Amino acid sequence: MRFVAFSRVACIVGISCGLAPITSAAQSCKCPKNPGPGGGVQCSKNQIATCDPSSGECNCACDSVQPGKTKAEYEAQIFSKVMHAKVDPADLSSPKYGGLVSSFRESPDDRGTFSFAKEVGAGASQHVNVAVPDWLGEKLRGGVSIGPGGSATANNNSGSVGGSLSAGPCSNVFNGGTNNRGTTNCELRPSWKLDQTKIETLTSAFEANAPPGCVISVAGDSDSRDLAVQLCSTAKVSNPRMPCMGPGLDSDLTTLDRAAVAGEVLALGCYADTPFNPYLLAVQKALGTVGLSCEYKGATFTVPASRQSLCVGGKGAVIVVGKMPAKAK
Repeated sequence: MRFVAFSRVACIVGISCGLAPITSAAQSCKCPKNPGPGGGVQCSKNQIATCDPSSGECNCACDSVQPGKTKAEYEAQIFSKVMHAKVDPADLSSPKYGGLVSSFRESPDDRGTFSFAKEVGAGASQHVNVAVPDWLGEKLRGGVSIGPGGSATANNNSGSVGGSLSAGPCSNVFNGGTNNRGTTNCELRPSWKLDQTKIETLTSAFEANAPPGCVISVAGDSDSRDLAVQLCSTAKVSNPRMPCMGPGLDSDLTTLDRAAVAGEVLALGCYADTPFNPYLLAVQKALGTVGLSCEYKGATFTVPASRQSLCVGGKGAVIVVGKMPAKAK
């Protein structure tokens, strides 16, 4: 089957979808298989491929997209498609769409493929996968802007444009016009993300001591979320069935997404039945090998506001990754 603008196919469990080859540059995406219906779609150049498994079927679609819009307009187009309702770009900052926006991220293993969590009721959510053309991927990753804390001023003197621009942390300002002066303040903040050497060290430490019984992400910012992903992946080398949940991890819960947006959980926290639990002490020791400290917080992690308890009943330690503090240089 060849897909053109606004074509759609539902890939039901147990039924494969035959896709005709497309010779031009194309986008493709898939629905998760475990758990999930599986299936996928391949679209032609300058189309967005969307795979939405939230109904129990892999609802696949190809939608044409044209250059010339803002990042917010493209995000609104993607969300409108999946939510089956018009999303105004101006409304993306509202709490109504906070979960969609905060969970929208690019796959670290598949450049140009993005995903976000769609609420499906009862505090649960499903990951929707979206593959975009290269030029749109660049747009969705950011672009040129005045960063947080930046400012722009201009003076009008005898008909000429003058003034100064100041950039926020790690941002670039491109100037045009006459007599405009720009400054760039681009001091990168140290990242909590582990380099390859530390990933290997932590993997070995978990294998030699004991991996956690569960990793929970309540991280709204990308740096903290990346750390949560790494803690999950390194622990799963020695404990493949270990559950990972929250923004950026295997399964999303709306309650965790909301807590992440609100920044209600801070730093690393470790949970076990007692602070002397041998699994807890082993996890804390392993994290220490890569410079991470995980303070004992109590017996059970409870999501703020919802009071939902997660990863209860296991003997192992639970790692919770919240919004990490600014890292010292």
